Amino acid sequence: MESPETQEESKVPSMIPEFPTVISSSSRTQFSKCPQLFYLETILGLRLKGGNVHLDAGHAYARALEVFREYYYASEPEIECPDRRLLEGQALGLEALITDYGHQDPPEHQYNKSFDRVVKAFIEYFIKYPPATDRMQPARGADNKPMVEFSFVFDIPGVYHPVTGDPLLYSGRADMVCEYNNAIWVYDDKTTGQMGATWRNQWELRSQFTGYIYGAIQHGMSPAGAIVRGMCLLKRDFKTEEVIVTRTPSQIERWLERLVWDAERMVQCWKDGYWPHVGEESSACVEYSGCAMKTLCTSANPAAYVPVYYQEYRWDPVEGKQSTFTK
Repeated sequence: MESPETQEESKVPSMIPEFPTVISSSSRTQFSKCPQLFYLETILGLRLKGGNVHLDAGHAYARALEVFREYYYASEPEIECPDRRLLEGQALGLEALITDYGHQDPPEHQYNKSFDRVVKAFIEYFIKYPPATDRMQPARGADNKPMVEFSFVFDIPGVYHPVTGDPLLYSGRADMVCEYNNAIWVYDDKTTGQMGATWRNQWELRSQFTGYIYGAIQHGMSPAGAIVRGMCLLKRDFKTEEVIVTRTPSQIERWLERLVWDAERMVQCWKDGYWPHVGEESSACVEYSGCAMKTLCTSANPAAYVPVYYQEYRWDPVEGKQSTFTK
């Protein structure tokens, strides 16, 4: 194991605390699981070196589909060569997947999220859901452009940034707003390593999709609900499944009330300078093969291990990309 003392000073991230101007579903989930996790990942901007293969593979897959849809649904069909638009869109999507995935493959035991499996999953999507006949077609906005990649931002009612005093914001970024069964739906693609009742049921009350629906309402839409389309990457096969979820007005109101409560607690933790560590009282420490911050939480001198195992990484939830990246 490489000793922390051998690291060059230039490799040490700044570790300057920054309270975010925008809260996303992911950062809110961090805080709900463990305020210390939120502090390390969002306030200090730390990420385990090598990334998270599950998140990275899923992001590359979603990015490829986004680029494909932006080209395919915005282009006019070629009468002489009707497949040209499809092939060109797939080529652009594949190029985006390669760029987004990066150069490092995961360990052998996570082979199902390897680069070649993600590429094959991208191809499998079009076998299962040919875009010309797909039941989920992008809705058209006021400018008649397909609503591929739907982003929104709104003020969290009554909550203000503890440093700037500006309204604290909440943002979301769904993969699409689509038309299905004569209604408008918010749509999202998900990758997974297994499917079944547990995978289906997790979306029933997932706050991420309540936020999507509320965001669409804030933009003047009347969504019937949200559609989750899953791609299961197995070692030698693929499975797909669709889940439709709806939200009642009372559920949306409850979600907004909890969002305000969570945001107020984040601000108070910043003011108090105290970010509680949930420890063994929460499953957050052990889920998904263990928390990425476990090394820091179990060390008497966590700062010494930051340059060995972590890098600075800040995600811009509005733009959907990293805003800072330090190796």
